[in-house]
Amino acid sequence: MKIQRDNDFVPEKDKKQVRWVITPQEEGEYSLLVESPTFKETKEILISTKKKYVIPLKEYKDSQLSKIVIGNKNVKPFEGIPVIGGLSWLWAYIILSLITSIGFRKALGVA
Repeated sequence: MKIQRDNDFVPEKDKKQVRWVITPQEEGEYSLLVESPTFKETKEILISTKKKYVIPLKEYKDSQLSKIVIGNKNVKPFEGIPVIGGLSWLWAYIILSLITSIGFRKALGVA
């Protein structure tokens, strides 16, 4: 598994944050260990091409580490379709709602 620090990441103002990009050799469940001289915390992660995930946020109490957040790729329902392929799920909902609404109005003869 390749773990690389994202040097282009800009943390929020007045917050100590870091981001790593993990590139696994194969799919599966992994245990991520974050360790320093003063704490040792773990977080389970899932690498999959399917629409599965583990809970992305784990908060720690009584530790110098406050939380670990796992980032997932954005869902793009029209991916691969020209022109609309880059739209997010929100735009997919809006477009399909409009099409469905217009279709029902025409079918029911409502103005």
